[in-house]
Amino acid sequence: MKFILLDSNQLIIQCWKHHYQTCLKIVHHYNLSLKPITASTSAAAAEATTTTTTPSNPNEFEFYGGNIEDFVFNQTLTGNTSTVTPTNSLSYMGGGYDKYLLQSMLLGTNTTDYKTVEHLIQESKLQEGNGYLIPNHIYMTNLLQLPVYRGYNYRDSLMYQNLRVSQIIQIPTMVVPEKIHSVSHLFDSMWSLLSHVRQYNGKREGGEDVNAKSVHQIDNLIIPGIGTGYGHLNEYESTKIMIFAIFLFNLDLGSDNYRLNQLKKSLLILFFFNKDYRLFKNHQDIQELESLVSDYGKNVEFKSDSDSDSDPTVMELDEVFKCIKF
Repeated sequence: MKFILLDSNQLIIQCWKHHYQTCLKIVHHYNLSLKPITASTSAAAAEATTTTTTPSNPNEFEFYGGNIEDFVFNQTLTGNTSTVTPTNSLSYMGGGYDKYLLQSMLLGTNTTDYKTVEHLIQESKLQEGNGYLIPNHIYMTNLLQLPVYRGYNYRDSLMYQNLRVSQIIQIPTMVVPEKIHSVSHLFDSMWSLLSHVRQYNGKREGGEDVNAKSVHQIDNLIIPGIGTGYGHLNEYESTKIMIFAIFLFNLDLGSDNYRLNQLKKSLLILFFFNKDYRLFKNHQDIQELESLVSDYGKNVEFKSDSDSDSDPTVMELDEVFKCIKF
């Protein structure tokens, strides 16, 4: 599968690349493996695009330093494409990346008012959510099923013609535009997204097809920087969370003792967010978890968000993996 990480903020691009390379080194160092969500579909990259694939990573990553409108004009994709957008619980999309996305959906059409598209999506999602979109949940709109409205036909847009974007995936990161106070919300949003993609692609835990003829694969997934606009998250921390979520979701720790291997992933998340596994209290549970924790991890001093007046931070990736036995 092809992950297209896109943002006009060059610092975000640099941070994404840095954390990506760190994760690749970790996978190599611990002799771990990654599994694909689905087969990737590649396209030629322009000068502003960096495509990164390695033998140790079956998923393809592309980093694009520009806005979504530039990407629509300058790129072509094959296969089915979905695009992610952070939004709010009322599905108003008149600011930040949301607005650029709507304007991109107008390119190639005779419609110039982004509100035309916003109303179509908003009506559909608010009906689905009964008037409220739950933060960190996934709301998917099949753009090919949008009705022709006030002369607007999505199929005429360059976004569909050039990128084959067939669905938009909204992840409300906040109820109203405001600062995000818990960095775990971003991780939860990414995990929900990846779970949705895996389910949509008809894959179970073991990787077998589930009624493969009735589902469409997502071959390309466009994801912008999340939480750094209205959310005021630090670029270095937010990009670290996004890359860590993608790598950990696709991390394959083997089929031997599958339950305990999944608990290792759970523990990696706990350490990442400075959550003390000993708070589970039950002695048998703690004993089992500690059988998976390294000596280094047992001596970590956990720091909660309340321990500091500054913006919350997460553990560095190199340190996280030192905490678990592999």
